[in-house]
Amino acid sequence: VLTRRGLFLHTLIAVVLGQQPPPAERASLDRAILGVYRAAGITADPATHHRPAPLLRDLADRLHADDDLAAVQLAARLAPWVHGSFSNLFDGPSTARPDGHLVVWSLRHLPDELRAVGTLLALDAIWRQVDAPSELATRQLVVVDEAWLLMRDGEGARFLFRMSKAARKRHAGLTVITQDVADVLGTDLGHAVVANAATQVLLKQAPQAIDAVGDAFGLTAGERRLLLAARVGTGLLISGANRTSFDAIASNTEHQLCTTRPTDLADLDEGDDL
Repeated sequence: VLTRRGLFLHTLIAVVLGQQPPPAERASLDRAILGVYRAAGITADPATHHRPAPLLRDLADRLHADDDLAAVQLAARLAPWVHGSFSNLFDGPSTARPDGHLVVWSLRHLPDELRAVGTLLALDAIWRQVDAPSELATRQLVVVDEAWLLMRDGEGARFLFRMSKAARKRHAGLTVITQDVADVLGTDLGHAVVANAATQVLLKQAPQAIDAVGDAFGLTAGERRLLLAARVGTGLLISGANRTSFDAIASNTEHQLCTTRPTDLADLDEGDDL
């Protein structure tokens, strides 16, 4: 468990920085990660895993105190996330208790600069719950909306890909949703995530994206025309070699639960039926 947390911290720091740190900084980061967990009294012994985990500022302080120049430089690069504009996300231990039949991690109030990091933290918390031995007998479904935020980042995309490959072995499913297919298909890892999906649902596509989507999913000319002209709720369902068009018809109750149209939401706020 401790090794996995250390490896995840390497991924998290790479997403925070927007790139993999150079080798010298990665080596100093690894020393600091082991050091802060040791200072918190957390070791490979499972009996110590209930103790409070160190915070990002503890890691930065450890780096800053290192005699290695690379460690000090890495601490300086982390400063905005520890003491600056982005520090609110990391200024204390998590108070979230993700228990219940339906758990929603909403990132809507996070600024764009924190969205990729917040998504990665949420995915990690979800995966730890899915991977817990007590949960392996329970069928679970993980739904990731706006997945392009992770796909555009190399480390985030790799994390999501590993999750897509291993979820089935944990009696879990993974659904990835994105409005910007071009961002997903623009990377090899994005292609791999799409290829690993047993089922794909394609909705209306913009003319500038249809060629990339058509090539990636092997669409016929008729299927491309269908997606270009599709109404809301109309799309193409692909499962293996089988594919068919469909119309998703929502009841009034379902529509009220799912709609994001500003006019609909305003009517609902006023107590009107749609």
